[in-house]
Amino acid sequence: MNTLNLQNNVNIQNSEKIKIDEELYSRQIIFLGMETMEKISQLKILIIGLRGLGVEIAKNIIVSGPNKVSIFDPNKVQINDLGSNFYLSEKDIGKRRDESCIKKLQKLNKYVNVNYFEETNLNDIVNKIIGNFNVIVVSEIIPKKNFVLLDNISRKNKICIIYAAVCGLSSFIFTDFGPEFTIYDEYCFKKRKFFIKNIEKSENALVEVQWENERNPNIKEYILFRNVEGMTEINYNENNRKVFKIKPKTPTSFYIGNTLNFSEYKSGGYIEETILPKKVSYKSFLEKLDDPFTNMDYYVNPKKKFIFLIFKALMEFMDKKERLPLLNNKEDFEELKSITQDIYNNINYDQLESFEKDELIFNEKIIKNICFSASAEIPCMTGFIGGVVSQEIIKTTGKFRPIDQWEIFDFLQYSSIIPEEEKYNVNISNNEINKTRYYELISIFGDKIVSKLQNLNIFLAGAGALGCELLKNLSLFGISGSILVIDDDKIEISNLNRQFLFHEEHKGKSKAHIACNQQKK
Repeated sequence: MNTLNLQNNVNIQNSEKIKIDEELYSRQIIFLGMETMEKISQLKILIIGLRGLGVEIAKNIIVSGPNKVSIFDPNKVQINDLGSNFYLSEKDIGKRRDESCIKKLQKLNKYVNVNYFEETNLNDIVNKIIGNFNVIVVSEIIPKKNFVLLDNISRKNKICIIYAAVCGLSSFIFTDFGPEFTIYDEYCFKKRKFFIKNIEKSENALVEVQWENERNPNIKEYILFRNVEGMTEINYNENNRKVFKIKPKTPTSFYIGNTLNFSEYKSGGYIEETILPKKVSYKSFLEKLDDPFTNMDYYVNPKKKFIFLIFKALMEFMDKKERLPLLNNKEDFEELKSITQDIYNNINYDQLESFEKDELIFNEKIIKNICFSASAEIPCMTGFIGGVVSQEIIKTTGKFRPIDQWEIFDFLQYSSIIPEEEKYNVNISNNEINKTRYYELISIFGDKIVSKLQNLNIFLAGAGALGCELLKNLSLFGISGSILVIDDDKIEISNLNRQFLFHEEHKGKSKAHIACNQQKK
C-alpha cells in the first residue's frame, strides 16, 4: 500500500488535546486550519527580554492562543523604555520590566497561562526550560555565551529557538529549529475535499469520488481519508496519520493499493488533498555565525552581508563591554568600527560559502548609523519585527516555511537622509536619557522631525486590527495634536484574537470609543 505516516514536530505530539474557542479564533482557524490551531494551543513559549520588541512578540503570540507564555526580564524600567513598550508607564520606573507588564499581558487572553520568572539571572532559569517549553525567544542582544548555552539546550531537547534584536533602523532574526524539523505545509497548500462514492476492498483498491463540475478535478498525488464509515482503519486522525499516494484511473477514480486487511466500506467520508511533509535540518548558532548565508535559495544583497558583520561585531562589543554602544557615542563607534574591521579583514573566502571576495565594501557610514542607534528600540520597527518573529513562532507547528536561519532587515536610508547637525547628539553619560521617553526616537531622527511628528493632527479611519496597531504607535510617538478615530463597528469576541486594545468586557461597545479610551490609560 502506498501510505506514509505523518507525526507532529518536536515534543507537542503527545500533549493533551485542548478545547478551542472557535468564536474567538474564527479568523485564525480559517487562515491556518483547525489542525494548526490545535498545535498552537499546545505551545509553551519563553520570551527573554521585554523592551519594545519583546512585548510586541508577547502581545502577538498571546492573542493567537498558545498554552503558556512565560516572560523573563528582571531589568529595571527606565524612562526610555516607555518609548517602545506600551504596557509601561512612569509609575513602573525602577521596577522589573516583566513584573510591570504581566497583568496587562494576562488580560489579553483568558485561555493562555501568562507568567514570569522571579529569578534575577538567566542562568538561574536554565534548568526550568528543559521539558517545560517548545519555543524560546530572545528579543535583544545578549552575551554570546548565554545564547550559545540556550541554543545548545534547545538543540538537545527539541526546542525551537529564535533570536532577534532591533537596533534603531536595522534588525536581525536568527532561527534554529533543530537538526530534525518537519514542515507540513510549506506554501499554504489549498486542500480540496471530495466526497466518496465507494472504496473497494482488494489488492489494488479503487476509490470513486463525487465531482459534478465539467472540468477534470486533477486530484493531487497525495490524499488522506476522513469520516469513512465501515473501513475506519483508513481514516486520518491523531493516532493514524496515513497519507495515500494515488494512481489515477479516471478523473473521478483512482487506486490506493491493498485494503484487504481493512473492514468493508459502508458509506460516507471524504478525501482531502494533501502534500508530503518536508524534512529539514538547521545548523547551530555558532556554525551559522561564521557562515550565515550558505545553501540559500535566494540572493542576499552584499549590503545586508556587511550589516551582518556589524551585528556580529555588536555581539563581540556586548561580550567585551557587557552593554551595547551608547547612543550617538563617538568613542563606542571607534571601537565598534575596529571590531568590524577585524572581522572584515579575517574573512576566509576560500572556506566560507557566504562571502565572495570583492563583493563586500567596508562602509564606515553604515557602521556609524547602526552604532549610534544600536541600543534604540523605536515604534514601527518593534511592531514590524515583532510581527515577523510571532509568525516564526507559529511556524514551529510545521505550518509554512521558516526563515532560513538568518534574516537581516535594513531601513537605514531613512536615517541617512537627515543631516547629522539636526540629530540630538548627546551622550547617554550626560544623563540626557532621563529627561524624556522619546530620547531613542530623537537620537535617530533628530528633535526637529520628532517635534513635527508629535504636533500632527491625524484622522484615522478604522479601529480594527491595523487601527489598534496604528493607535498604539501614535501613542508611543507622543502625538500631542489631535487624533480623530472613526469606526462604526461594535466589538465582537472574534475581534479579541487580533485587536489587542479590546477585552471581553468591551463586547458590544464602540470600537472607536474603547480604542481611544485605552490609549489614555
